[in-house]
Amino acid sequence: MLAFAMKTARLIPLALLLVSGRSLAEVPMPPVPDDLLRDLDTDRPDKTNSPHTVDVGHFQIETGLVAFTRNTDFGVRTETWTWVDTDFRIGLIDWAELQLEIPFYQSSRDTDRASHETPQ
Repeated sequence: MLAFAMKTARLIPLALLLVSGRSLAEVPMPPVPDDLLRDLDTDRPDKTNSPHTVDVGHFQIETGLVAFTRNTDFGVRTETWTWVDTDFRIGLIDWAELQLEIPFYQSSRDTDRASHETPQ
């Protein structure tokens, strides 16, 4: 998990440069004042994806405690448990945000529906 976070952290400067044709340090975007903030709009980890961004200079943390999914495709059933799935959102400029979703723990199991075997 720590190795993943460290690899992801290296991508942040690249993401910031891709958002704008120039460095974000060159784009003066003061934080949005409290009286002009838009309504809170959640993405709810693994549930929805909002078309709205977090206001400039603000951040939002969203989390889900436990999630369970079961899918069946091509005769294979996949069951997945996710614990403490956390979504960090930071408003960068008025039309873009940086979003990082990190599950604390995730377990997935595939089962062949015909033979009922679960590969290890």
